[in-house]
Amino acid sequence: MPTKRSINLAALGEKPMNMAIAIPAVVLIVVAAVLFSKFLVIDRLAEVAAAQRHVAELQAQLDAGYEELAGFDELNELYAHYTYSGMTQEELTRTDRAEVLDLIQRLVIPRVELGEWSLSGNTLNLNVTGSSLQDINLLAQKLEEDGLVNYCSVTTAVNNDYVWVNGELIEDDDVDACVLVYLNSEAEVPAE
Repeated sequence: MPTKRSINLAALGEKPMNMAIAIPAVVLIVVAAVLFSKFLVIDRLAEVAAAQRHVAELQAQLDAGYEELAGFDELNELYAHYTYSGMTQEELTRTDRAEVLDLIQRLVIPRVELGEWSLSGNTLNLNVTGSSLQDINLLAQKLEEDGLVNYCSVTTAVNNDYVWVNGELIEDDDVDACVLVYLNSEAEVPAE
């Protein structure tokens, strides 16, 4: 008979594994791992892939739009003049058009009847009708007092003694005038 030379004391008191509990526990752990990977990993990766496909589609649409816009070189050049980066030096020194409209609404419309008007560069041309020549002169004075205006002059003034209305000649005291307004450039407009 062989002799035993060592004793394993660690195995002393060890219970054998209960297979009735071990197999369902292993199956439960595997099912939990599969569910975890399905819902928290695979589904998330699928969502990321779908989002990347959507971004790629949007980028393709954007690139197609840029290619289409590239065919409109004249329009791009025109658009560049409406941004500060593409403006010429003369365009940069023009008076702000919104301030010119505000000037017309504040000073011209309340005092006289405004007919046609035009704005070219920094020169505003107004065709107005007032009840008297004094109204036209007061308008010119008020315009010159505004910080947006460099110089203002009444170039023509015509007194309409009679006017045709519905086939009848009636007396009229209104004065038609052309007022020329030279506006300050953007750099010359005083800060308020």
